[in-house]
Amino acid sequence: MKDRRIGKVTVSGLFLHNYIDIVAEIFCKIKAVTIQLDYHIDTDLFEYILYSPFFDACEEGTFAPKYELQITKEQDEKGNLVSFDVKVNKLPYQYQHTHSALMEEKWEYLFGFL
Repeated sequence: MKDRRIGKVTVSGLFLHNYIDIVAEIFCKIKAVTIQLDYHIDTDLFEYILYSPFFDACEEGTFAPKYELQITKEQDEKGNLVSFDVKVNKLPYQYQHTHSALMEEKWEYLFGFL
């Protein structure tokens, strides 16, 4: 890799099992490739370490920073999804090593999965 543009993204097992196609489309939008995937059985969380050109470059030997993926969507007049966009936000240091609010809760709200 020319630049070490890696980041950590956490997705709940329930969301992944129910909406795997949406997760794949979201990762595709940011051109993400999975480098490592860990499953935490105690919390039912999948922790992805991804390479993406949308992540900041980080130095060799450092932990992959945690990112939040913000979704914006466009709907037609009937409320049908026309398109969506993904914005990558690096989380502040205090969120790097603990689990914060799950971003898929926001995805469920945006895509109307509730």
